[in-house]
Amino acid sequence: MDTDRLRYFCLIAETGSLTKASELLNISHSGLSKAMTQLQGEVNQTLFRPQGRGLELTEEGKTLYIKSIKVLEMVEDLKARETVVAKQVLRIGMTEIFSVALARDIVESLETPVSIYDFDSGEIEVKLLEDEIDFAISTVPFPHQHLEYLKITKTFMGVFHKNRDFKNLSLEEIPFVGPNSEIKNNPLSLRSRDGWPEQLKRRLVYGASTLPTALGIVDAGAAAIFIPRFLAAAINEQRTPGLHLLEYETHRAVLKSAARDIYLVKRKNREETKEMKAIARILRKRC
Repeated sequence: MDTDRLRYFCLIAETGSLTKASELLNISHSGLSKAMTQLQGEVNQTLFRPQGRGLELTEEGKTLYIKSIKVLEMVEDLKARETVVAKQVLRIGMTEIFSVALARDIVESLETPVSIYDFDSGEIEVKLLEDEIDFAISTVPFPHQHLEYLKITKTFMGVFHKNRDFKNLSLEEIPFVGPNSEIKNNPLSLRSRDGWPEQLKRRLVYGASTLPTALGIVDAGAAAIFIPRFLAAAINEQRTPGLHLLEYETHRAVLKSAARDIYLVKRKNREETKEMKAIARILRKRC
C-alpha cells in the first residue's frame, strides 16, 4: 500500500473536502480522486460519503484513519532515524595513496562509522564545497576562499620495485609505471600526479589510472613506481598481501630530498573536530 495515498486520505478526512486537500497537496483534483479510488479498491471498502458540499468518513473510513495516522507516524519516525544514522557516518575524501595505506588505521582509530572516498586532487575541493564529504586529505592544494588547508606533516618519496634486477640498472634504464594523466591548473604548477621531479627524465613504460593497477604492474616485476615511503611501508606490512617492495638506492639529491606536504582540508566555517585531530595524529605517525 502506497503511504502517499494514506497521507492524502488523512488530509481529506481532516479537511472534509477533496478540493481543499488537492490545493494543500498541490496536486490536481482528478489525480487525488483517482488516488482515493485506488485506495478504496485496495482495502475493498467505501471510505467517504457525501456531506453537504464536502465529504465525511464512513465507519470503515474512521477505522482506517486511526490506523493510517499510526502508520504514517511510524514511517516518519523511521525516516528521522535514517537521517540521524546517515549524519553520524563520517565522510572523508582522500587521494588513493592515503586510502590504500591508511584506511585500516583510520577505521580502527575512530569510534564513528566512516565512509572513505577516493578523489583526485582538485575533485576533493569540489566535493567539500558541495558538502558531499566532511573533510579531506590532500597533497596538492587547489585553494578556495571557503576552504582551509591545515598543513599536517611532510612525506618523503622514493623509487620502489619488486624486481631485484633493477638494482643493477641505472635510474634511466629502469622501466616505470606512472599515472595515465597529468594534474592540470594547480597552484603548485605540478604536472605529474605521482610527484616525479620534472627536471629528471625517466623511462615511463607503463601507464595506470588507479594505484592498485599500478601496484599490480610492479608486483609482476615489470616496472618500478615512485610513491611515498609511508605507502611502501604499509604495503610491506602485508596490508597488500603478496607484494613486498624494495627501495631503489640512488645518489640523486633531487630524489633523495623529494617530498610532498600533507594537508587536512576543511570548510572554513567548520570547527576542527576530534575526528580531524585523530586523523592528523595518524598522518604524523604514519607519514
